[in-house]
Amino acid sequence: MAAKLYSMYFILYLFILSSSIFNYEGCIYDLKTTPQTTNNKVCLIIVDGLRYDYVPYMEYISWHIQNDSAVLYKSISGVPSYSRPGYERILTGSETEINGIHSNNNRILSLIPNIFSLCKNKGLKTSCSAFYWFEELYPFLIDYKYLYFYNDSLVFKKAEEFVKKYKPEFIVIHPMEVDNAGHRYGAKSSGYINSVKNVDKNIEKTWDTIKNDGYTLLITSDHGHRDESGHGDGCSECINTPFIIISNNIKNLNLKDNKNIISQIDIAPTICDFLGISKTIYMTGESLFQNKNNISEIRSLFTFYGIKNFKSFFNLTSIITYVIISIYTVIYFSYFIIVIKILNS
Repeated sequence: MAAKLYSMYFILYLFILSSSIFNYEGCIYDLKTTPQTTNNKVCLIIVDGLRYDYVPYMEYISWHIQNDSAVLYKSISGVPSYSRPGYERILTGSETEINGIHSNNNRILSLIPNIFSLCKNKGLKTSCSAFYWFEELYPFLIDYKYLYFYNDSLVFKKAEEFVKKYKPEFIVIHPMEVDNAGHRYGAKSSGYINSVKNVDKNIEKTWDTIKNDGYTLLITSDHGHRDESGHGDGCSECINTPFIIISNNIKNLNLKDNKNIISQIDIAPTICDFLGISKTIYMTGESLFQNKNNISEIRSLFTFYGIKNFKSFFNLTSIITYVIISIYTVIYFSYFIIVIKILNS
């Protein structure tokens, strides 16, 4: 009898501990800008390995730019110019020093609030047709997904099926053929150029499918490629990537001048404003919309604590979050063991 009583006390203690941890998470993660009501949907295409200076090879997109139905920005991806860190910067708006995803070998889930999680919090449907690394980074957050391991030939087709069937408010499409060609032949090769042209044709088909369903099309890349192939460092070929906005309402969007060079971490807060969802304190970039809620406003909540270096502060909270996940694991494993012992006693 005493053993059961002590066991129940211990379960109560673990419950209080986990509740305290949850409150800590909330006080950091819930610092967000005020959401706005919109009826917009966003289709984000991340063309893996696409260089900024190869956009002219994309005839369909170039036509939109020339006819003022699209806006092209030069986006600096940042270092390291690898894929997994690029996905994380694009979808969280946080720098690598903050999110902790430093290489393609960091096979860990994202600890930073991201566009998928922000959509889920607001009740928006999410979808993804992409390389399986997206599932590793953002598990349990994507409602409708198609993941591939080697062959991306169905990536656009599957995404279009999701749009027709489910109308998700946010969908990511992630073709890999440009990156594969860059690694195999180098960016100066005909193979790389042909893959860029092929993606352009697929984008045309996708836009024709979704343009009348309230979608804005955003096109970007995680990194570029060297002429001789490869990426990862801070050379201009690797970090200069495009960010393209195609919209039926492009002239009324009140965007910043496209002569400005933007950062890859500006993409996530821009998506937030398109969707009307909250921007988080972890986003160190700024939205391309003018006169929108500025993230610096919510950071001012910390000024009375004397916190000036947000990068160091966020890095510390990321470490604490890893500790939280470890404690959660111990807590739930302990729950399981204790319940089994009680049932068997």
